[in-house]
Amino acid sequence: GRIVHWTGVGEPPDVADREYVGHHLRHPDSSLYVGEPQQSKTRDGRWFFGVSKARRDEIGAVSQVVVATIDLSVFGDSLGVRFATSGGTLAIASADGLIYARIPDNARHVGKRLPLPPEAAHFPPGTPAGLFATRSPLDERQRVVAFRQLRGTPLYAVGSVDLGRVMAPWYERLGLVILLWLTIAAVVLVFARRLAGAAREHETLAAVDGLTGVLNRRSLLGLAESGERRSERGDALTVLMIDVDHFKAINDRYGHACGDEALRRIAGTLRACCRQSDLVGRYGGEEFLIVLVEREASRVASIAERVRANIAQRPVSMDRRAISMSASVGVACSESAVGQQDI
Repeated sequence: GRIVHWTGVGEPPDVADREYVGHHLRHPDSSLYVGEPQQSKTRDGRWFFGVSKARRDEIGAVSQVVVATIDLSVFGDSLGVRFATSGGTLAIASADGLIYARIPDNARHVGKRLPLPPEAAHFPPGTPAGLFATRSPLDERQRVVAFRQLRGTPLYAVGSVDLGRVMAPWYERLGLVILLWLTIAAVVLVFARRLAGAAREHETLAAVDGLTGVLNRRSLLGLAESGERRSERGDALTVLMIDVDHFKAINDRYGHACGDEALRRIAGTLRACCRQSDLVGRYGGEEFLIVLVEREASRVASIAERVRANIAQRPVSMDRRAISMSASVGVACSESAVGQQDI
């Protein structure tokens, strides 16, 4: 352990207790040895580590040990200047977690042994490089860690970055994409609702008589013969046909505007006389149909009479004149409903 030559200043210390010497004495076949970080005896306790190699005589016994000691502050300073990144760390460490240098806070971590993260156990001993995500034991932040062995040494360069910082630009872009899709979805939803509304309006217009607002002939007959309607009435069908008396004379004498108003007035009267379950429609010209869910003859007759009477009691006003109207009502029933002779 006696130093016979060195580049240091002053009297060289005895280094027999240093591992970089003792290792070669205990292992005659040893080659290059990289020692652990330790504090200097001559340089105010500064941290360094030794790299040593034994020289042997003719019979293989250790005659001398050549040692290079490396001040770890050089590593820390060099790493900090060349590789420092915001939110990132870089370290030189042994396989069992002993820190040789680290940025940031090199002085606080050098020489300390950090517990290996559980994810490191997935890599077999001697793995030259790897990548994993873990929670840092130092700051408890989720980090992505990459390591690579320094060639020819048992040391590893270990770098980590804060996962939140790494993903922040992606999260920002993802947020913009989500916002864009939500905007597009909202626009599509608005258009879909408008289209649905337009489709319903179109369907309604296709089913309704434009002048009177009741069902037109096609939709009235279709609904009357629908499967739902058949099930509801139990195959019973009662139909009232209303024909406005002398309607052509109204048109000829008072004009078509008066005739149109008369038809609208009659349609409103028919709706007022019927239940919500009954169908009211314009069959054509001055003819209207009412389809009833009704079996009793007395009930059908009562409805027919009420329709006729209400039409007669509601004249059309035109140029301050009240124009009286009347209508004829015919009734037809299916076989399973009331018989025509009963009406």
